[in-house]
Amino acid sequence: MQDAAPLTKSYDDELYFAIKRINKIKSIINYYCPYEAVLMRDARLEGTVTRYCSFARYVSFLEGGLYLPNALNFEDPWEGHVFHEVTANPTNREQLTAFVRDRKRFLYVSCWHASDHESYAMWKIYGKEDAVAIHTNGQKLEALLSDVNHQHKAKPVLLTPVEYCMPIQGKLPTPNTSAVSLEDPSSKRDADWRNGMQQLLMYKPSAYQYEQEVRIIALDSESPDFLELKRDFEDKKGLLVAINPSEFITGVTVAPWADSAFLRAVKAVSEKFGLDADIVKQSSLFSGPVWDDA
Repeated sequence: MQDAAPLTKSYDDELYFAIKRINKIKSIINYYCPYEAVLMRDARLEGTVTRYCSFARYVSFLEGGLYLPNALNFEDPWEGHVFHEVTANPTNREQLTAFVRDRKRFLYVSCWHASDHESYAMWKIYGKEDAVAIHTNGQKLEALLSDVNHQHKAKPVLLTPVEYCMPIQGKLPTPNTSAVSLEDPSSKRDADWRNGMQQLLMYKPSAYQYEQEVRIIALDSESPDFLELKRDFEDKKGLLVAINPSEFITGVTVAPWADSAFLRAVKAVSEKFGLDADIVKQSSLFSGPVWDDA
């Protein structure tokens, strides 16, 4: 690929030098774009997946669909920066940081917790008095990839588990590319972006392992090739994907500390959008043990 044309002063100079350096350093290209991935099924993609959220976000989900925020909106400073800064030559780190940030402009992410059981940690972090947990399964998330593509022309679109490991000086993680991918298998562009998306957004530090996260990651339809610049791209806050709640949602759990009035309100709103009220349950975390005296 040819070097990009000289940039105007309005564009990030660090990004320009990052692209030039990445095109000249083969080891860095191989790290970000290995152009090979063994797609395997992961147990987290097979069972129940849950999104813990406020009641307001639940209503928004029922009314508008699934929102995939832009990856730049994540508050976690580790997102996209777990390993490249500690493994790269120190002279490359500033440029690589600029490069990673720019690539995240084109990516949209929806995060889900994969477990057949409730998580006390997830309730405490993401749920308050008015919190609910939206349940579906990996198969329905996988089917949603086509909807993301059809509604927004996004491709590749991935459903991938997050891997948890520690960033160690001089060592890269061993990739576990368990993912479902919607892409053109004959397109090197799609393959480069798919592997770049996984390298940037599928690794998190071990401290976050309680999240047991799986992610939908979608690429903007107006994105350039993975190692090319795009000066005229207008940043988007996210993508909204229309869904049918009654087909997508398999269950709803109300926070363990919520009162009975809130439970009734969640049932009523759920029915309004075509869900069976019987799938809305109170969390059993604070119920105590149930004895079988039979």
